[in-house]
Amino acid sequence: MLRVVNPDYFEQFIKFVMGSRIELKYKLIICLELSSGSRVSEILGLRRKDLIFKDDKIALDIVVKKKRRGEGRELHRFGSVHPLVVKELRKFVFSLGDEDKLFTIHRSRVWEMYGKLFGIGTHSLRHSFVIWCYEKQGMTIEEIVNKLLFSSNVMAQRYYNTRIDKGVWDMFADMKSRTAIAVSEAHQHYADLALRTTIANADVYNKYIDMKMRTNIANADMQARYADMNARTNIAYAETHARYVDMNLRTQIANAETQARYMDMNVRTNIAYAEMMLKEYEAKMQNAIQKAQLAIEAVKATGQVHAQLASGAMSAMHVSASISGSGSINDSNSVSTSTSTSHNYSY
Repeated sequence: MLRVVNPDYFEQFIKFVMGSRIELKYKLIICLELSSGSRVSEILGLRRKDLIFKDDKIALDIVVKKKRRGEGRELHRFGSVHPLVVKELRKFVFSLGDEDKLFTIHRSRVWEMYGKLFGIGTHSLRHSFVIWCYEKQGMTIEEIVNKLLFSSNVMAQRYYNTRIDKGVWDMFADMKSRTAIAVSEAHQHYADLALRTTIANADVYNKYIDMKMRTNIANADMQARYADMNARTNIAYAETHARYVDMNLRTQIANAETQARYMDMNVRTNIAYAEMMLKEYEAKMQNAIQKAQLAIEAVKATGQVHAQLASGAMSAMHVSASISGSGSINDSNSVSTSTSTSHNYSY
């Protein structure tokens, strides 16, 4: 049994699809096929240059391939884009070049998506468009043939007759039922997810408490180690300071001893120097005394010589007077000998 969109819910169906959580490219494929009556292959063959923008509307330049008597030919027809789709389509093709395809996806993937979402084939939307044109737009079979480029009126009539002959289901109503089921399943899934999340949160919270406890223990251990290290550091610092004070005291004692030794050595040096100078002075004094004694002895010797000379002269004069006899000889001899010896010793 074929499923189509009820013409009474045609626009609601497009609004429903565009507001759903289906991936955007699939939304556009569904709505473009439904609003233009195109085949899926024609939609997938569209390029950016096939979109005709005019004000707030977009038209499709659709290429229809026909084969007759072994010869292939291409025909062009124009399809409209529903106003609810225009805004999203503009954003979707904004970054595409003129020769870029709108949809780079294989149609087998589209067939799979149609069956999964709606339980239909890809051609059901083309049937829906024909029924909508005939019942809601008041188009004749001939107009539908010209619009969709059917090969004959019979083919167009066959598309419409599927609604009468096969008791077509209302795909929109069925889809709403499926949606309700999906929503119910989603609620169940959400409840299960919420339960799992609660359990996971409880598990995470327990792990957080355990981790926090471990962190606190680690912090306490680290603080204890820090306190111990600080105490050891203080002890080491106190020992170092004590050693420094002891070393400083020893250095001061050594300096005092060195200074005392230096002063003692200096005193000894001065005493030795004074003794040396005293000995030198004594030597000079002894030398001076010896020189004075020699000088005195020399003076004494000189005085004796002069005395002897004077005595000899006196003897000669007495001899001469005796020889002359009676002669009156008045000789006046004055011999004055003055010897002054001055010794000035300076030490």
